[in-house]
Amino acid sequence: MRVGALPLSALTPTAPPTVTFTQTAIAPTTPPQTDTPPPSTATVTVTPAASSTSAPTPVAGARQIAFHSGAVDGAKFIHVANVDGSQVISLTAGISPAWSPDGSQLVFVSDLGGNLDIFLMNADGSAVTNLTQTPTNDDSPAWTPDGQFIIFSSMRDGNAELYQMRADGTDVVRLTRTPLVAEIQPAVSANGEIVYAALSVGVTQLWMMQADGSEARLLEVGGGNHKFPAWSPDATKLAFASDRTGTFELYELTLATGEVRQLTETGVQNGSPQYSPDGRYLLFDSNRDSNYEVYRLNLETLGVTQLTRSNRPIFNGDPSWRP
Repeated sequence: MRVGALPLSALTPTAPPTVTFTQTAIAPTTPPQTDTPPPSTATVTVTPAASSTSAPTPVAGARQIAFHSGAVDGAKFIHVANVDGSQVISLTAGISPAWSPDGSQLVFVSDLGGNLDIFLMNADGSAVTNLTQTPTNDDSPAWTPDGQFIIFSSMRDGNAELYQMRADGTDVVRLTRTPLVAEIQPAVSANGEIVYAALSVGVTQLWMMQADGSEARLLEVGGGNHKFPAWSPDATKLAFASDRTGTFELYELTLATGEVRQLTETGVQNGSPQYSPDGRYLLFDSNRDSNYEVYRLNLETLGVTQLTRSNRPIFNGDPSWRP
């Protein structure tokens, strides 16, 4: 969930809006575009899930992507699409989709039950299951590498803390206990370590801890606010967004050396990076086109390809690769 980035109002479970997405390749601000974009003429219309039967074409080790889309201050819906942005399919009302490690399920956040809870569904949108049912908000779900557990942020004890539960919603365990710090946006590495954003005294920083919540430590990545941490598949690097230059740009931290590399230089907002299964690309969202859209970044060339383009003001974001 894009906590602190954009307001997320009621996700009413009504029929999703019809939105046209046109895939377009764009040049990055720096360096020059060298990524090979998918065909720029593909135009599709969001339709109910049952309308599409085409098989996804694997790219970067992924079969599909998921993201949420909707009015900036209104209802949002979970969509899936081919990795090139084509064949967009609307599944259900919700935000913050995350694929299970085997690609068979999506965990997501929705207010279908009245407040923000965490839900689970099959890849085709069937078998929607409410995993959390608390009177406060639960959000930011992230899978453990074995697919057995989900780490999430919750206000159930009066403060945003991190919790763990089984993938069926049972055996909830609290991992953090910091009444003056809000822990959000967890991500779990291949070896089980958890990185997350922590908001304290108006500043958001990145922290890391063991799978059981022990050995929490601050990551030194420079000044500014830092959000949306994401692990590389081999757990050697972290992508994140930082406003150290005034707007949120994407960066990559090499854990062994502490080196931080800037990935975007746009002067607008960029966030929610997610590594591809092969580690060669990032999905992310950005308002560089004056509207929040989903993009793909080549980590070798820093070339950027736009995957969604809306025909009216709308938010497309929080993308996730389907392995």
